[in-house]
Amino acid sequence: MMKLTAGPLNLFVASLVLALLSGPDASPTLAQTSRSPVQSRGEAANQYQKGVELYKAGRLTEALGAFMRVIELEPNSVLAYNGIGMARHKLGQERETLAALLQALRLDPGWAVTYYNLGQVYAGTGQPQTAILQYRQAVRLRPDYAAAYSDLGSLYIDLGKYEEAIEVLEYAHSLDPRLASVLNNLGNAYGRSGMPRRAIEAFQAALRLNPTSALTHAKLGAQYYLLRRYQEAAETLDQAIRLDADFAEAHYLLGRIYLARRERRATLAQYTKLKACSPALAQKLYAEIFKGKVLDVSEKTRLQQK
Repeated sequence: MMKLTAGPLNLFVASLVLALLSGPDASPTLAQTSRSPVQSRGEAANQYQKGVELYKAGRLTEALGAFMRVIELEPNSVLAYNGIGMARHKLGQERETLAALLQALRLDPGWAVTYYNLGQVYAGTGQPQTAILQYRQAVRLRPDYAAAYSDLGSLYIDLGKYEEAIEVLEYAHSLDPRLASVLNNLGNAYGRSGMPRRAIEAFQAALRLNPTSALTHAKLGAQYYLLRRYQEAAETLDQAIRLDADFAEAHYLLGRIYLARRERRATLAQYTKLKACSPALAQKLYAEIFKGKVLDVSEKTRLQQK
C-alpha cells in the first residue's frame, strides 16, 4: 500500500470525528454483583438470574416479568426493583422506571447501584445535571465504583468540561484498568481536548481488552486521520468495517483517504456502500469526488444514476 499524502480537513470532517467521540461507551445497567441488600433464596434468586439473562438478551418484556415475579416472592428485593426500573427504562416507560428505582432507594438508601441506575436514566432522558448528582452520590457511597466514574466522565465530555472528564476517567482507570468502557471514554476526552496522541493510546489499550469493537476501531482510525497518519487510519477503519459492514462514518473517512490517494475504484466502492447505509454521507463523499476531479463528466453522470 502506497504512502498516503495529506489531504485537507474540512469542518464537516472535523464535526464527524467529534461525533465519534461523543456519548458514553456501553456499560452494564444491571447490578452484576453477588451481594444483595436483601438476600434472595430459592425461586426468587433463580427468577432474578433469569431476569438478568433475559435483559442482556434484549427480551425486555420477559425480563420484566421475571423481576416482578421476584417481588411477589420477596417484596423487599432491591435488586428486583432495580431490574424492573432498568427494563422499563429500555421499554420507554419513564414514569414507571422512576417509581421502581425510587422504591429501591426507599428500601435501601445506601446502595450505590440504584444511584448509578438513576444516573443512567436521567442521562438518557436529557437531564445531565441531575444525572451527575446521582453518579456523585453513587461514588460517595462506593468510592471504588469505576463504572459510575466512567459515566460521570462521559457526561462531563458532553458538557464540554474536558479537564474534569479526564481527571475522573483517569481515576476510574486507576480503579479498574480492565474496563474497556473507561478507556474508550478516556480516549473520547483526550480527543475532545485536542490530545490525539493520548487518545490513540487510550483506544489502543481499549482494543487490547476488546479487539472486536467496531466503534473503538473507528474512533482510533479517526484520530489517525486527524494526525494525517493516513496509512494507519485506512487499516484501522477497514477493520471497523470488517466488524460492522454498515458503519457509515468509517466508510466515509475511508473514502476520503482513498480519494486523497486518487484510488478511483476504492473511492467509488466506499461511495456505493455509503449509498446503502447513509445516503447523506454518500452525497458528502460524492461532493468531495466531484471537487477532487477524480472522475470525468461521463463517469459522474453514470455514478449518480446507479
